[in-house]
Amino acid sequence: MKKLLKWGGIAFVGFIILGMVAGGSGSNDSNSSNSGTPSNGPSKKTTITQQQEQKIYKVGEEVIVKDVKWKVIKAWKADQLNDYSGMVKPAGKFVVLNVTVENLGKEMKTVTGLKLVDNQNREFTSYSKSFGLQNLGAESLYLLSNLNPNVPYTFADVYEVSADAEGLRLKVGDLSLLGSGEALIDLGL
Repeated sequence: MKKLLKWGGIAFVGFIILGMVAGGSGSNDSNSSNSGTPSNGPSKKTTITQQQEQKIYKVGEEVIVKDVKWKVIKAWKADQLNDYSGMVKPAGKFVVLNVTVENLGKEMKTVTGLKLVDNQNREFTSYSKSFGLQNLGAESLYLLSNLNPNVPYTFADVYEVSADAEGLRLKVGDLSLLGSGEALIDLGL
């Protein structure tokens, strides 16, 4: 019983010391923020990281996001596109991309929905009726595709965007389920 009380007392004192150490470091941070003095350490690192992530690439440049390599080969606007039944006209305008993607990792990945973002931060997803469109510049049309390691895949992707959409950029990522890596490619449109 004495040993149990002795060890219980030691554990209790240990918890108090840990609480004081953790509380002491937290109170210093809160005092500095309450005094109106900005913290210079972590915020500078955060700013530098955000600036590095915000680098914007151009058509023709290779972009590596973690273990996935992207390259927009060609991007153009179209007022209409041809499919099996004739000409298709969008409510706004079409944007057509030819893109190459390569999995640099060791396991298969899946190409999922890409998005365009305009200068008003509106996001546009792939045109849902793109099956059957012709003369898109690439043999394959964008679909959910499995990417085996080190096998480049080139595809065409079509977006229907509003007539006033400008400053279009393609969002590309690391293709992992919970991926956080992302880059922007300026399409020059």
